[in-house]
Amino acid sequence: MSQRFLPPRLRALRVVRRRNESGAAAVEFAIVAIPFFLLLYGLIVFGMALAVKQSVTNAAAEGARSAVGISDPAVAIAQAQATVNNRLDWLGNNYQPGDVTISWFTPGSGCGASSPPAGSPMTICVAIDLPYKAREVVPAAPIIQNVTPENLRSLAVVQIY
Repeated sequence: MSQRFLPPRLRALRVVRRRNESGAAAVEFAIVAIPFFLLLYGLIVFGMALAVKQSVTNAAAEGARSAVGISDPAVAIAQAQATVNNRLDWLGNNYQPGDVTISWFTPGSGCGASSPPAGSPMTICVAIDLPYKAREVVPAAPIIQNVTPENLRSLAVVQIY
């Protein structure tokens, strides 16, 4: 209904003052953008942790496999260590060679022997224990610190001879 057909008293009520909404878009953007960017950053942090875990698992398996066919225990350990170092060199300072433990499998007690058991096939154990929280590739924001694991561990056991 047009305002000219309304009585004068109702005409005054019909006129609605428009509010100033000039900053509404910026406020709405701030409300939506902060959780969105936190979620996006959390996905990146978790994705990098997952990529490092996959790389650690692959490095342990490749290190153990690289010793296959080598009958000298010292050469087998050196070959496994070199392969692991080569696979994890993309991590830079986030990986230290001391994170790798290469030992021998002993029937009945498992991995951890410093020399291969006599009279049985040599079985090498390559264990990688990377303290990921201490050396994160992408640092986590304070709100999403619990997304990344404390340590990344992988163990590969392969009969080499």
